[in-house]
Amino acid sequence: MKRLLIGLLLLAGLLSLTVWRLQPRRTVPSTEREVVRGLVVFLDADNDGRISRFEWARNCAEPGPFIAADANGDGFLSADELAGLIHATAPTASTAAMAQ
Repeated sequence: MKRLLIGLLLLAGLLSLTVWRLQPRRTVPSTEREVVRGLVVFLDADNDGRISRFEWARNCAEPGPFIAADANGDGFLSADELAGLIHATAPTASTAAMAQ
């Protein structure tokens, strides 16, 4: 009886460990580079590594930020141009304090 109980407890432990390991890991982007990479992956429908005006329009209603961020005027946003847009539009500590 004791062996059966120990065996069942071990089996239950292994099963719960297996289920835990199979669950998808959720990570929060920790660096600006990871945030930009995530945005490019999200917006880039054709997987060419850059955001076209069409891809931007599919997800963002306002074209103004795209036009302002397209520094070289080629009609695409690179990861660096997208990072520049984030810097330009991110609230600073002083504006966050004023909002409170």
